[in-house]
Amino acid sequence: DYLLTILLFTVGLMPETVAAAAPAALYVNGVDILNEQDYTVDCGGGTAVYDQAANTLTLTDAHITTAYNSISGIYAEGDLNIVLNGNNTMDGTDTPGGELPYGIYAKGGNISITGTGTLVLTSRAFGIIADYDLSIGADIEKLYVSAQTQALRSEKGGSVTIGGGLFTGIDKKITI
Repeated sequence: DYLLTILLFTVGLMPETVAAAAPAALYVNGVDILNEQDYTVDCGGGTAVYDQAANTLTLTDAHITTAYNSISGIYAEGDLNIVLNGNNTMDGTDTPGGELPYGIYAKGGNISITGTGTLVLTSRAFGIIADYDLSIGADIEKLYVSAQTQALRSEKGGSVTIGGGLFTGIDKKITI
């Protein structure tokens, strides 16, 4: 009984594996979606809807034209899952200078993009950038990213995967 008690106590002290925590901040099309009714933001006739329980942002026919703090069309502090439905675009036409420095940026986090929709993204510096891992699912109908510096980037030693395969390119334009 004594050894069993010690074993149970020791296991109880071990760190738990937890699901990705919701981001501390999440801006879409220049709006703090975490403070919006039903966590929904209008995006040029389409919508961005955030599900806190699943930590998932769903874009449905969204046209994102404004950057948060002149940084990116979608900005998260922490991990973020994105689901694409319909035809989505991101170009920053309503951002000062008419361009997005970053299309999607997860500061201090990972990004996972899935869904059966499309995303056409144009940005000045980086298209999609995660501080850690960036994963793009194989089920996406089309993802087109055009950036002057790099289309897809892991900033702090994470990896970029597309359809489960490692991507190591530094391409400025990419079509998936």
